[in-house]
Amino acid sequence: QMCIRDSDVRVSVEIPGIPKEDINIDVTPYTIKIKAEKKKAKEEKKRGFYKYERAYKGFYRELSLPCRVIPEKAKAKYENGVLTITLPKAEKKVTSKKVKIE
Repeated sequence: QMCIRDSDVRVSVEIPGIPKEDINIDVTPYTIKIKAEKKKAKEEKKRGFYKYERAYKGFYRELSLPCRVIPEKAKAKYENGVLTITLPKAEKKVTSKKVKIE
C-alpha cells in the first residue's frame, strides 16, 4: 500500500513471520526495493533414522515511486508483521534558463 502525502510518501507492506534483521530496504530517489529472506534448517538423528528439513520464506518487491524522494532521510518501522517506510519528498526544483536570441 502506498500513501502519498504533502511532505512524504508512505509505503506499508505486510511481511509476517520474518524478523526485522532479515529485511533489507534499498531506496533510490525514484524506487524502493524490499527484500526479506528467512531460512530454516532442522536436523534430527536417531538410531537408524535421519531426517533433515529445510524451509525458505522469501519476499521481494520493487516499486516505482510517484515522485522524487530523499533516500538518506528514509525511516522504517516494523511492527506486528507490518513494515512501514516513510520517504520524505524532495523539493521540486523549478529551473529556468534565459535564452538569448541570435
